[in-house]
Amino acid sequence: MATSSSSTGPVSTAGVTTNSIDVSSIVSQLMTVQSQPVTLLQNEISSYQSKVTALGTVQGAVNAFQTAVQGLTSASQYQSMTATSSSSAVGATASTNAVAGNYTVNVTNLAAAQSLTTPGQSSATAAIGTGATTTLTFNFGTISGGTLSGGVYSGATFTPSGSASKT
Repeated sequence: MATSSSSTGPVSTAGVTTNSIDVSSIVSQLMTVQSQPVTLLQNEISSYQSKVTALGTVQGAVNAFQTAVQGLTSASQYQSMTATSSSSAVGATASTNAVAGNYTVNVTNLAAAQSLTTPGQSSATAAIGTGATTTLTFNFGTISGGTLSGGVYSGATFTPSGSASKT
């Protein structure tokens, strides 16, 4: 049989008698034991939230990478060539089928102004003909070999590549 009295008197229950029961401590301990599954679940939720955040970061990086790769889909971006010259005397261009590399232009002969007169002309500035209709014929071609000295080639050969006449 259980009996109880005021908080200042003894409490007895089925033969157990005590002067005071620390109800607050007992309730606190019971609450701690009962809240352990909740704490474990909260820790698990926090862990999952961290993983979701990390996956979101990875997804953002993958999306940025994918966007960057989409700009690299055209093979023509890798096959185009550019040409530059280190000298203003030589121009450089690259065609669509250019082969990559470094190229050197060696100038072995410089162009020179040329003035030719025909035999029988007294000078390069004298009039041609006597005033009657005159026909001039020009032969175009390539001079090879020989040497140029004082505006005169010696030992050279002329290979014609065309001609034109003017009356």
